[in-house]
Amino acid sequence: MPALKFPTHRLLKKTDEPPEVILELSLPAELIFFEGHFPEKAILPAVSQIFIAEQLFKEHFPFKLKFVALKRLKFRRPIVPVNQLKLELSFQPDKSLLSFRYFDEHETKSTGHILFKTQS
Repeated sequence: MPALKFPTHRLLKKTDEPPEVILELSLPAELIFFEGHFPEKAILPAVSQIFIAEQLFKEHFPFKLKFVALKRLKFRRPIVPVNQLKLELSFQPDKSLLSFRYFDEHETKSTGHILFKTQS
C-alpha cells in the first residue's frame, strides 16, 4: 500500500482566544485524496475535505476530543489540484464545535462544522 500523501501546509495565522488557525495548503494532483475522484477531472471529495480539516485542527490544537457529528456542510465550488488554497479553522471550546472554511483569493469553496465531545 502506498504511503498516504498528505497536503503540505504553512501556518499563516494562529490565535489562542478563540482557537483559530489559517493555513495555506498545497494540493498537488498526486495526493491520494484525488485518486479516482474523478479520472477526467480530479476534485477533492467532501469526505477528504472534512478529514483534512479535522487532522490539521488536531495537529495545531491538541484538545482531547471525539467526533460526534457534522453540521451545516456547504460545498459551493469543487476543489481541484492547486498549489495554493487556504483553510481556516476556528474552534469554540464551550460548544466543542470546529468551523472550517476552504477558500482562495476569489471565493469560498466549502464550509462546515464538526461537533465533538470532550474525552476524559
